[in-house]
Amino acid sequence: MSKTTNIKATLMLLTLSTFTTEATARGLREIGDNLTVMIPAYALGLAVKEDTDEGVSEFWQSVLTTQFASEVLKKATKQKRPDYEEGDKKDSFPSGHSAGAFSGATFIHKRYGLKQAVIPYTLATVVAYSRVDAKRHHPRDVIAGAGLAGLSTWIFVDSENKLSLTSTGDETILQYKTKF
Repeated sequence: MSKTTNIKATLMLLTLSTFTTEATARGLREIGDNLTVMIPAYALGLAVKEDTDEGVSEFWQSVLTTQFASEVLKKATKQKRPDYEEGDKKDSFPSGHSAGAFSGATFIHKRYGLKQAVIPYTLATVVAYSRVDAKRHHPRDVIAGAGLAGLSTWIFVDSENKLSLTSTGDETILQYKTKF
């Protein structure tokens, strides 16, 4: 069996086991919660299997930047969740679940091609839908989460490595490279 066939079969088995077990027991919201972790984990697994530090480093830079930016935006925008009528729970925008899922899918797309990312993108869309369906987010929240993931991945996962973050001893260096 080829490497691509093995990867697709593994992803399909994980997906099917999640849907059959979780769909009856806990519903769409929990499926979305699980896929939020599974999609980036699958992306990381691809990078680790590739056995290069570059892929793993790009994965972590992309995913961590996406999640950090998501949390900063939640605190800055203070948008009320659709399911929260009273109180001060204002952390709807953007959707961290959507950002995480699309971060993994977009990483796969940028690093391994669109063909390899079709299923992860489909599953990330399920995550986004589950957040709106559960009334945890507005549609704009999940779209913003997906967009944030796309932007972060575009910056950090690139054949030319335009932006890099490295740590050497006591200093952290943010470097941007371009050709003129």
